Amino acid sequence: MSLCVSIPPIFAHTSQEDAFDIGGGVALINNTFGRQLYARYHVCDFMGDGKDDLFLATGATWWVNSGGKSHWWLLNIMPERYDRVLVGDFNGDKRCGVFSVNGPDWRISSGGTELWQRIVAGADVPLDQLRVGDFNGDGRSDFFRRAPDGQWFIVSPGLFPMMAVASSGFALDKLHFGDFNGDRITDVMATVTGR
Repeated sequence: MSLCVSIPPIFAHTSQEDAFDIGGGVALINNTFGRQLYARYHVCDFMGDGKDDLFLATGATWWVNSGGKSHWWLLNIMPERYDRVLVGDFNGDKRCGVFSVNGPDWRISSGGTELWQRIVAGADVPLDQLRVGDFNGDGRSDFFRRAPDGQWFIVSPGLFPMMAVASSGFALDKLHFGDFNGDRITDVMATVTGR
């Protein structure tokens, strides 16, 4: 027995006429046009092999490209797009999952292949205030929040509550995250007067 799944196509072209040379009265349905997805990837290890992979969320489907060197593999049929998800290893299994905010609830899709599971209820923190990193060095992804007043918080649902850690006037899009000193803990960096 085989399973046939219909995946709605997504095209950068603005119309069906631009995307296809259709002859013979062929009808194409459920297509989405005008959605540019090139270079809109998240980077994380979905395969669990210690190498970062490319993750693509089209608005209809989720795809992964192993190490950025293979063909694209279908992970899941989900409507969330690139700008509505974050990725990280939220359960410590050495494989990335997908995170999203749904109203006041935080949820993850383990490995990007599972259905959504609620991890926090009633958080009421929008996705655009959050970033992901390992801020305590335990090998699991935590969340960094920059509140509208500039206060910084770190939280790891189920492990430790939201804690105020610092603050700054820098907008979240001016902050950069990475392990800049090699201690396996995510640091926060900003450019101040060219440095």
